[in-house]
Amino acid sequence: MSAFKGLNGQQRAEDNLQKFKAWASSVTTEEIKLFANGGQLHRTDLAAHLGFSTSVFRQNPKVAEELCRFEKELRDQGVLPQRVDTVAEKSVRSGMSPIDSQRLKRLQEQNAYQAEEINLLRRRLAKYEVLQEALFITGRLPQ
Repeated sequence: MSAFKGLNGQQRAEDNLQKFKAWASSVTTEEIKLFANGGQLHRTDLAAHLGFSTSVFRQNPKVAEELCRFEKELRDQGVLPQRVDTVAEKSVRSGMSPIDSQRLKRLQEQNAYQAEEINLLRRRLAKYEVLQEALFITGRLPQ
């Protein structure tokens, strides 16, 4: 049976807000670190811990506002690191379609991989340039 049997949507929303506020006021720094994920709290784990779905964080404006306020407070206290938005996250908030957002994320990952590969190849090339110069100076390499 559902824990919300007999409650309407507004009552559920208020119940979820009270659950979150109660948790936020009683949680310890060590417990928060269990839910930390890149400068914010991991929504899926937190929702499971509080006994509601992750959609509550998106669809209940009061809970979403309270969560943002709580995370900002934790960042100000140094419990959570400052959040760095990626281009993909910014694009999702700006209204980019999920398919385009996935493509953007994939291209970012590919770009990072290729940049690392370029750095590796440049280091290898530098070794061969030193070798070529040594051969040229010793006269073993024709001009």
